[in-house]
Amino acid sequence: TARDLKIVRTVERLNQIIHASTLTSRFVSMFYGELEIGGLFIYVNAGHPAPFHLRATGEITRLHEGGPILGPLPAANYDRGFVRLRPGDVLVIYTDGVTETRDDAGASEDDLGEEYGVERLIEVTREHQHRTAEEILDAVFEDVRAFSGGAPTEDDRTAIVIRCPPGD
Repeated sequence: TARDLKIVRTVERLNQIIHASTLTSRFVSMFYGELEIGGLFIYVNAGHPAPFHLRATGEITRLHEGGPILGPLPAANYDRGFVRLRPGDVLVIYTDGVTETRDDAGASEDDLGEEYGVERLIEVTREHQHRTAEEILDAVFEDVRAFSGGAPTEDDRTAIVIRCPPGD
């Protein structure tokens, strides 16, 4: 629809603005989405870590649809993606600071430790899928803290959890 294309055109225009800006860092990753009342989630992923849709059935869909990071390519084109959220489904949007958190066990100059990773994030979400969005988010951040041994963060750790309540 025309409204859906407006999302794409807005991201493309934002890309041109960032490209033309005088910012010292002229690139930005971004994930933009709109959730409609009926559960349709329309999104554009501009070089951001791909969020995931965990269906109540356990199936995972990664939300890659979009285009490159904003800024470097002024004529970049973007596509929109769609997923339908149904009762019991969970959508998780996160920054790389979550998945790139390092295990501090045995970390040294030569060994940076293991990264938390997307698969671990998916598994923690799956373990708590029956809970509220807030409880899922708390479980994720508690697991990330435990994984890192409470080490100070090197990057922002941001996440958003959207959960459709189970049907009656």
